[in-house]
Amino acid sequence: MKQENAVFKEEARKHQLDCFKNCNQKNLTKNGRAQNHWLNHNAASSGKIFYNEKVFEAAQTRRGNKKNTPEWFYDTLRSQHIPYNFFAPFIDEKNFGASVLAAALKINVSKLLDIQFEYPSSINNPLRDRTSFDVFIAYQTPAGKKGMAGIEVKYTEGAYSLGETEKSHFETYYSLTKMSDLYNHVKETELTKNDYRQIWRNHLLAFSYAKENGFDDFISVTLYHEGNTHFNTVMNKYNQFLNEGGKKTVKAITYSEWITAMKKENISNENEKWMQYLVKRYNITI
Repeated sequence: MKQENAVFKEEARKHQLDCFKNCNQKNLTKNGRAQNHWLNHNAASSGKIFYNEKVFEAAQTRRGNKKNTPEWFYDTLRSQHIPYNFFAPFIDEKNFGASVLAAALKINVSKLLDIQFEYPSSINNPLRDRTSFDVFIAYQTPAGKKGMAGIEVKYTEGAYSLGETEKSHFETYYSLTKMSDLYNHVKETELTKNDYRQIWRNHLLAFSYAKENGFDDFISVTLYHEGNTHFNTVMNKYNQFLNEGGKKTVKAITYSEWITAMKKENISNENEKWMQYLVKRYNITI
């Protein structure tokens, strides 16, 4: 699986290089490996990694309009910019966003109430750690209930190694796992494995944030590229830890499936242009 993911990552690197061939750092290397998928400074600082100026502005606003240019504005393989490209246009297109969210996640949505990025902040985080959703969406159901979706967006990433800071929060995670009533009788140590740990944390964050903030419904979502074999495999395996109620609160969806949901809706010319940008930019299978 790691080898397959490495092949996909190299394909993605070449694709991003092609997308930005006129504004990349052509001779950049790191540890002997080509890093020419990084943008040059002018391109990075002017937000070329984003779909358009409005999306760039949304990212800058979330950063508090800091003057420095962060590393993730340069690195086209890093997924941190992707939530903005997929979701920031919904801020001005909430009706379209509600329709797409409902179709993609197969949930009941009548309208979007709020969209936030890298949320909640550590101050408002019920896990008392640094976990946050890449995208947080509050919505209303046709029955007038209040729901939320916590979305994690992945591109070429896979599993990652455990650090001491994360390990120090395990007792909190264990406690919430038991409280949530989402899981089968599973050893928590299974959930701490590299493959599952982030999915587990995001799921617990969705559960606990919904509980603390009066949401009737919640769903924890991992949106990933269909070429990413790691998430194709581990999302299915994670479901084996969940009871029937728990399975209804977690969702894995590929970029391709998301685009299919966009295509099904009554799409404007501007939104069609945005959708085609996503398809071309991330080489999405449709």
